[in-house]
Amino acid sequence: MLTNLRFEKFYNKGEMYFSFAHKESEINTQKNDRGNGFYFSNINFSDKWTFVTNYRRYRFDIQNPINKGNIVNNHARALDLQQSPTGYYQHNFKLLSRNSKQVNLNDEVGIELELARSFKNSNTLVINYIKSSSTTGWHFNENSVWQREPLTTTFGTSNSLFPTNDKDSYPYDEIFIELNGYDKSQNIFYSVGFDFFYDTFAVLNNSDTREAFEVNRAITIPLLLNISLNEIWNIEMQIEMQRAQKGFELKNENESSFSSIFNTKYQYNNYLSISANFKQKWTFSLSHERTNADESLIGEGSDIIDLSNSWDSFSIGYKFDSDDSLQVFYGSLRGGLDCTNGVCRYIQSFDDGLRIDYTSNFN
Repeated sequence: MLTNLRFEKFYNKGEMYFSFAHKESEINTQKNDRGNGFYFSNINFSDKWTFVTNYRRYRFDIQNPINKGNIVNNHARALDLQQSPTGYYQHNFKLLSRNSKQVNLNDEVGIELELARSFKNSNTLVINYIKSSSTTGWHFNENSVWQREPLTTTFGTSNSLFPTNDKDSYPYDEIFIELNGYDKSQNIFYSVGFDFFYDTFAVLNNSDTREAFEVNRAITIPLLLNISLNEIWNIEMQIEMQRAQKGFELKNENESSFSSIFNTKYQYNNYLSISANFKQKWTFSLSHERTNADESLIGEGSDIIDLSNSWDSFSIGYKFDSDDSLQVFYGSLRGGLDCTNGVCRYIQSFDDGLRIDYTSNFN
């Protein structure tokens, strides 16, 4: 049984929204699982400033690190029809969207703070900060069994109302700063940013003597430039530079260390794309991506020392209307998570070939 309560209020300088959901799961006519979720959003704005606050706390199905991904036996999980808000910033840049955080709709508490300042000539500065974790920490006891332990706040107290930095609770932090706008002629649009995120996405061990967590952190600098040449042609260029670390944070007794999944300390990713649009119908695109450490090559053989790789492509697209489009693609694609206009999907990698895609949106 799913019960949902929503409230929305508009006022002169902003709006407020909150939603509460309660879910009971029943097996063999016995109610044996209950969970709830709460989401709150508030927007305040003035002539030049906008301040956004989002808070979420989902506790529909709390599972230990082993059972966390078990979708067969965990019948109390959040349903797709619930459509719970994610509370994460949706990036449209290629490398940033690939590392987009996927919200845990079953066990997560998080906050999002965003401050925006508008200037002359349609220029805007945006500062976005996100912090989240699970509502429960996990400890590996002396009997080799995962057991819950309360979260620890900055002040040393224990509660599950606010996200924590404890690595046994899958903490996530991200700060994104962006400056965008137009030139005086309104023919050139630019967007330049800075992003840092730190994600603990796997708890492997957390006992009194040993700790092991799989982490991912990166610094990314994206740049986008869109130039309108005339009424029928416009050109867009996108550049991204990223320095990332992926691996394991280990602690044995009092000794701490970091073990990278690569044969180098940092992974450097670079992405470049140039596209031309004709009459908002035809699109011609060139793209190049390169890394010094490709994770897909790991495990291919002990003789592989150089993990560098690159992907080049050319595509032609035609847009029939707002819902239907056709694209002919030739080249290579790295693959991974891809987010466009707030919609994220996983793209499979593609090597040196021809691909034809037809996309249709059903209203």
